[in-house]
Amino acid sequence: MVRIAIVEDNENDIRTMTEYINRYNAESDSGIAFDVYTDGAMLVENRNKSYDIIIMDIDMPLLDGMGAAEEIRKSDNEVIIIFVTSMAQYAIKGYEVGALDYILKPVSYFALNQRLNKAISRLRKTTTQYIAVRINRGVQKLDIADIKYIESQKNLLIYHTVDEKLVTYSTLKVAEAALKDMNFSKGNNGCLINLRYVDAIRDGCAIVGNEHISLSRSRRADFEAALIKYIGEATK
Repeated sequence: MVRIAIVEDNENDIRTMTEYINRYNAESDSGIAFDVYTDGAMLVENRNKSYDIIIMDIDMPLLDGMGAAEEIRKSDNEVIIIFVTSMAQYAIKGYEVGALDYILKPVSYFALNQRLNKAISRLRKTTTQYIAVRINRGVQKLDIADIKYIESQKNLLIYHTVDEKLVTYSTLKVAEAALKDMNFSKGNNGCLINLRYVDAIRDGCAIVGNEHISLSRSRRADFEAALIKYIGEATK
């Protein structure tokens, strides 16, 4: 199932969008389910709901689309955002918040069809992959996408995930080999960081949510290059 949020305050545009999405769903059999919000603030208040795609008007009275996108990006770097606007110059700013694309009003079915094809194609490239972590005389299956970073302390590895911390006896070299080509990069000799959770590099640190992870001088340039490459690939 593809979960879509439509964020639009104009009733006529809401009717048009829902009609077009229902038509697209019938023609493509994509298994789409969608919710409608009439303001960006409503979407932000319901950020606990998980969406694959957000189709959002930029010009709204309480919290506009750009402001809503900035709030959403604080906790979700993966959801696909498509802006809808009557002025292209506003939409171009959307790339600052990682928008996939934009649609000019009045929205045509052809334009929406093309953007949804692009978005759903990207979604289908994303597959869940797991790593086995030995803990408490057993093995736990861990979704690689949930790992924020891995910290090494002597003979222990601490997996910092979105929900918990897992401790195992192993080395960072082993983890690095297991996660090769999975968009992880060493920030220093004791830390392997998932680039999808890096919000910024500032003052010699990788900003991962509320945490500041020190980057060693020897690793800083390579880490920055890896992050820039990751961002470029993610926005294709």
